[in-house]
Amino acid sequence: MKSKKVKKISQPQVEIFIRNYDITESTFQKRYKSIPGITKNKNGMFVIPEGTRYPYNMRRLKPNTDSKRMYALLDAINRVNYIDENMLHCEKSHFESLLEELLKYELVKRNNTGNKYGCNCYDITLIGIEHLQQAKLNNYEVVIVTGARALGAFASEFAKIA
Repeated sequence: MKSKKVKKISQPQVEIFIRNYDITESTFQKRYKSIPGITKNKNGMFVIPEGTRYPYNMRRLKPNTDSKRMYALLDAINRVNYIDENMLHCEKSHFESLLEELLKYELVKRNNTGNKYGCNCYDITLIGIEHLQQAKLNNYEVVIVTGARALGAFASEFAKIA
């Protein structure tokens, strides 16, 4: 079976988008319709509005609680990826309330792009980065503390026997 030859894209705007998100040209050409805001005009040129982001990878997350939704939302904004209410499996009003909560606690701030898709008009703040790092650290800490307790219990039982 012959493979399709992908036509080379020679648009600086597209090349920058591809480089920023570390994707191939063929991936971009296959998925551009699933990236909110990107259109292809009659001349075959791609139009990419300012602030457009590549979709966030939700494969490793199951957003079945608000805490997981909030984490995914903050992580997507931190990674400068696109995320919306459909990806988080919630209503648009709930998605907007999650964003308002992040704004209220100054974990994110509005940027000047005016991009209306998902959370594209938000950037993470230093407080948000610290919060995200702490959330990741706490997950690892729980594992370390649990492992240390088990090791300590084993050592004390071993000391009684010896």
